[in-house]
Amino acid sequence: ESHVLAGGDPVSLLDDIEREHDNIRAALGWSLSTGARELALRLAASLRPYWEVRGHLEEGRRWLAAVLDGPDTSPPELRAKAVGVSGTLAFHSGDLAAAEAYFSETLALFRQLGDADGIARGLSDLGTVAAAVGDLERAGELLEQSAGRFRELGERKRLAIALANLGHVAGQQSDFVTAASVTAEALAIQAELGDK
Repeated sequence: ESHVLAGGDPVSLLDDIEREHDNIRAALGWSLSTGARELALRLAASLRPYWEVRGHLEEGRRWLAAVLDGPDTSPPELRAKAVGVSGTLAFHSGDLAAAEAYFSETLALFRQLGDADGIARGLSDLGTVAAAVGDLERAGELLEQSAGRFRELGERKRLAIALANLGHVAGQQSDFVTAASVTAEALAIQAELGDK
């Protein structure tokens, strides 16, 4: 997943982006007004960590909505990523219906592309939304599918996240044996990866 925080010190990079926020807004506005939608989509999608961590959720959602609302001529991989970012921002804004709609579209796009990692992420995202709305059975099914795919792909970091979420869902269902087992596996993977 490429974004503005790939590599380097995240805090310093976020501070740099904060200082350039007005210029970023100008670049996004210019891209939209001149019809450079693909450029606007790339920029908007890459800013997810900034908008999410620094609390610019609604602004990010507005920019992404403006970019995604135009003609759909961008590469499908880029659209899938941008729609997924829209889902993430909607989820963190508490707009679970919009998050589910965005994540469903993202999953459909990744399935069309045959993108195994994207499919696994889409299943995980939808499982997280299902858990948030209280549909624990569906959440468990989606998160199990996601974990299985991440396991096959060797994506240890994302596997750990899916397993931790699955453990939370199992705990809510009073299945404490499963909750303890998958959470312990998630913890072991995170320790192995040095994720403090």
